[in-house]
Amino acid sequence: IQSNSLLLSINEKVLQLNLNDGSAKDLDGNHEGGVLCIEADPNEKFFLSSGEDRILKKWDTVSRKVQKSVELSSPASTMIISHDSKSILAGLKKWIGC
Repeated sequence: IQSNSLLLSINEKVLQLNLNDGSAKDLDGNHEGGVLCIEADPNEKFFLSSGEDRILKKWDTVSRKVQKSVELSSPASTMIISHDSKSILAGLKKWIGC
């Protein structure tokens, strides 16, 4: 994502807001239900989104397309990506036990 833009969500849509002119682009690959969180990779190669549909999506920052989708056992309400971009920690809304 360029330094002059911001990722945001409105309902099920993931949008990229251009901070220079205020325009918003709807990214292809919306969630079914509301988006709960968006997290950017520290190395700016991808970003993640998670929604009420229990799907975690990995997006490419250049093409702005979904690279991978993973179904979770419960919606993720928060996520963090490790500094080396190799690990993702997701906080699920419902405890599933170990």
